[in-house]
Amino acid sequence: MALQLSWALAKKFAANCIPYGGSTTERIDEPLMSQKIKFFCAPDVVFTDPDTQSTILIGSGFNVSGVSMKPGQYDLVINCALSEVPKIVHPRLIQLDLKDDNNQDLDFLTMEKVVQEAGAVLALPEQKVLVNCWMGASRSTSVAIYICCRLYGATLDPDQDWEYFYDQFKKARPSIAGSVRLRSEVLRLLEQADGCEVVVPQAPSVVREQEAAKSVSGSGDVEESKGDVEAETEAGETEEE
Repeated sequence: MALQLSWALAKKFAANCIPYGGSTTERIDEPLMSQKIKFFCAPDVVFTDPDTQSTILIGSGFNVSGVSMKPGQYDLVINCALSEVPKIVHPRLIQLDLKDDNNQDLDFLTMEKVVQEAGAVLALPEQKVLVNCWMGASRSTSVAIYICCRLYGATLDPDQDWEYFYDQFKKARPSIAGSVRLRSEVLRLLEQADGCEVVVPQAPSVVREQEAAKSVSGSGDVEESKGDVEAETEAGETEEE
């Protein structure tokens, strides 16, 4: 079975891989490493949450295939190339059908939902969020940068935050070559999101922990009030004697 999947993926790679320079998509810059080689390499950690040590990784279509991805390897998978990578099996999966061309738009509400879902996972200790497209170079990079700008942006200038994260990502994954179109779309959404707080839904485990803490605290209050009543009763009996 694994051999069949490998062969099918290899044929698809040969059919879909356009040599750099053969695409008409306008790029921000050129890749510093062969994207064909990087396609079959492990995903790269491009960001680590300083508090939880949870990470965002960027990978290719190969990294989410049944040949490469193991059960429990990632806590959330965000597939940005549904048309090219349709058959992903994962319990927590977000599917985005983005095109790597000069006309792709990004939907604000959809991207905000992606940020909320990613934020809920990244808020937990030592989680892994994998963002992939076909080559792991443009669409996945743009989505990951939007997530980081919304959750971890350090300035009030979207352009500065974009440049910072793009530079950091490219150092971690040299095959990145973002599209001018997606960069402009991310900046447009960041301008639209100005002043909008990201409401991150709490994971069930966190909610359960908080409810348990409240339960313990509540029972402590009951015990304390019971003790106060007993003390007052004893004091009254002493006065009567």
